[in-house]
Amino acid sequence: MKNISRIFKFVCFAMFFVICISVSNIFASTNILKVSSKSINIYEKFDIKSIQEDTNAVYSYSSNDSLIASVDSNGVVTGNKMGQTVITITEGNGNVQSLDLSVGFYRGLDVSTFNGNVDYAKLKSKGIDFVMIRSSFGWYDQNDAAKGKEYNFQYDDQLYNNLKGASDYGIPFGIYHYSYARNTTEATLEAEYTINALKSTGAYASNMSLPIAYDVEDNEYQGSLDKSTLTDIVITYCTKIREAGYSPMIYANKNWFVNHLDVERLNSLGYDFWYAFWPNSPDFSSKIQIANSGIYPLIWQYTSSGNIEGANTASGRVDLNIMYMKEQVKLTFVSEGKILEERGIDKGTSISSFPEVSKKGYTFVKWIDQNGNEVTINIKFDSNTTLTAVFEKKNIKLSSNRVFLLKDMQTKITAKYNDNTSISSEDLIYRSLNEDIATVDESGNILAQNIGNTKIEVYLKEDNTVVSTCDVIVADEYEKGDINGDGKVNIKDWNRLYNYINETEQLNEYELLCADINGDGKVNIKDWNRMYDHITEVNPLW
Repeated sequence: MKNISRIFKFVCFAMFFVICISVSNIFASTNILKVSSKSINIYEKFDIKSIQEDTNAVYSYSSNDSLIASVDSNGVVTGNKMGQTVITITEGNGNVQSLDLSVGFYRGLDVSTFNGNVDYAKLKSKGIDFVMIRSSFGWYDQNDAAKGKEYNFQYDDQLYNNLKGASDYGIPFGIYHYSYARNTTEATLEAEYTINALKSTGAYASNMSLPIAYDVEDNEYQGSLDKSTLTDIVITYCTKIREAGYSPMIYANKNWFVNHLDVERLNSLGYDFWYAFWPNSPDFSSKIQIANSGIYPLIWQYTSSGNIEGANTASGRVDLNIMYMKEQVKLTFVSEGKILEERGIDKGTSISSFPEVSKKGYTFVKWIDQNGNEVTINIKFDSNTTLTAVFEKKNIKLSSNRVFLLKDMQTKITAKYNDNTSISSEDLIYRSLNEDIATVDESGNILAQNIGNTKIEVYLKEDNTVVSTCDVIVADEYEKGDINGDGKVNIKDWNRLYNYINETEQLNEYELLCADINGDGKVNIKDWNRMYDHITEVNPLW
């Protein structure tokens, strides 16, 4: 019985140990990704490995909707059209995590004192791309001063903390001011008040990269104003904001944009819009218009009941927004029928560089579009464009296009392109058209076999249309002085001899025999002088 009891205890201990290990493994499972969401533009590429905790582990990737965004086996995601999808990342050990992906827009929220102390570290980990922060409301005037109120009494209580938090965690932000203005004078005071509220945060103010929004929706103060008056108020505020060096924006809901503001007039002045419209099922697959006006906002606030960990600290809910990215066009770079690169750029802009492109035996000339027009870095693109590389064929230039040899003699020819750029011998093929007369090896060494004439062809391995030829004459004797082998002894031969003596040109064995006019086995200034005498008929060679 004691042995049985010991065995039973051992089995129980072993089972407990296995369970502990299993539980330990479960709790040891770590996040694959540093953030849980990401936003990219249409045609943009994004490497998931850049946000992976462990880039050395083995992963597999998949997209829930490849029409919106596709992902390859290496984790490179490509945005294909506007919308939202999920990229699933699976580790080799079975650990799985999802990445919420937005294509064509950024994910953001707006906060004020009603949200309390926002946790920006958590917002960063959630992949929040931007935040709009309430700066202030109303204005400060003599009446407030007479009542003993501090100038900053209508600054948002969390303004400093929110700007500091967004700055510390590198989250782009803008601010917004809630308006009570009933005339342009009060609008001017509100603009001044907004700017001073921003400046009150010190150095954090300089980190602002998004617009200053004017929140116009107060029914008590502004509900009875006609469209023209309220629009003038908004323009006055936005003008002051723009004059101060900031980008103005107007915030309102559908009712206020339609019934209280002249949105077309505001749009004509180049202001951005922040549109509050809260459908039950927001559609992110295309840009939303402001009440079918044909005018599109920069930011769309699509719900006031969002739930983002770190932002719902006081109110229990938070406004969620998307900010549309700049519209993109796709440039497809093609060379020799193959796609080199696909690149997305902002519509209506130009590019700063082209892909590096080359083709052996050819000189790059230009890029052309699908209509055959030349494309330069100054061209602006308003639609998807295919750019094709155009090349011009080079010619092969040989060190000699005609060589004379006696039987069993050899010489070497070398090749360059006609623009004097070098060619690797590995890229060339040398071929004799008659090997009974002369042979040639892969390095261009020609060996005379028998008396007669032939040609050596030299062409590119990759393109046999890029070709040059060298005439080879194998003779049974040579003529003194006729270095060029043209049957004459003249100034051309004299110049070649001069170049050889000055070490600017080489002569092959046959040419050296012809140049050795004195027959002393040397080719030097004496032979040059003798040839000069022959040419000037002072002392002919024969």
